[in-house]
Amino acid sequence: MEILDAIILGVIQGLTEFLPVSSSGHLVLGGELLGLTESHLTFDVVVHVATLMVTLGFYRASVMGIGKSLVQNLGSVFSLTTWMDGFKAWPELRLLFLIVVGSVPTAVIGLLFKDELEGLFGSPRLVSGMLLVTAGILWLTTRRSDTSRGISEMRVRDALLIGLLQGFAVIPGISRSGSTIACALLLGVERELAVRFSFLLSVPAILGALLLQVLDVLETGHVLEPVPMAAGFLAAVVVGVGALMMLIPLVNQGRLHYFAMYLVPVGILGIVVLP
Repeated sequence: MEILDAIILGVIQGLTEFLPVSSSGHLVLGGELLGLTESHLTFDVVVHVATLMVTLGFYRASVMGIGKSLVQNLGSVFSLTTWMDGFKAWPELRLLFLIVVGSVPTAVIGLLFKDELEGLFGSPRLVSGMLLVTAGILWLTTRRSDTSRGISEMRVRDALLIGLLQGFAVIPGISRSGSTIACALLLGVERELAVRFSFLLSVPAILGALLLQVLDVLETGHVLEPVPMAAGFLAAVVVGVGALMMLIPLVNQGRLHYFAMYLVPVGILGIVVLP
């Protein structure tokens, strides 16, 4: 992989991982346009590490709050009563509890259908069609204006449903951030919380994907040159921070569906032009 190719794919990853337009879909289409038809496992690991760093760095206050609350209430964490109550007495721990709950359907889908879903990455036309599905999901958010439910009002079934959509977003072309944020908004969750929950929910999924990719890299022994990896990593981090800073105000203003106006022509063009 050339340095310029790594930078371009890093920029695509940084933009599309956080903007609701499907990072996997754009990496497939970008790779097709650049002629990179083979998967580079090492590069996948690098850009996922970049995504993880941006997410944890941007939401470091929430992450540190969860850690502090865990230490202060360690005894209660192992109480069956506390689990049955859903940690309602501690907002930070309830957020962690719902993230754990939401990660379950994601893990089940990822483990059971991993091989079948990975096969979809070889069909750019199918990926383009899934971009149209993402556009439809985003447009649905225009039908819900009442978004006032905080963390204490979020229910276990809400987290399970959001996690289920995150699991289906393994399909390239289905935006993970777009589908989970849209689902939370349609359930009436506060806009800021919808975005924060979406990206914190991605952390266990990214860690799981990283583990599997690292094992694949160790098995194949295929490692890219350090300079392209570093270039792609830096591009993904810098652009990712900017993308997240752009997304939050748009969600707060009720404009998530604006991204559908980009996805529709891209999806149609991909179906018509790509094999």
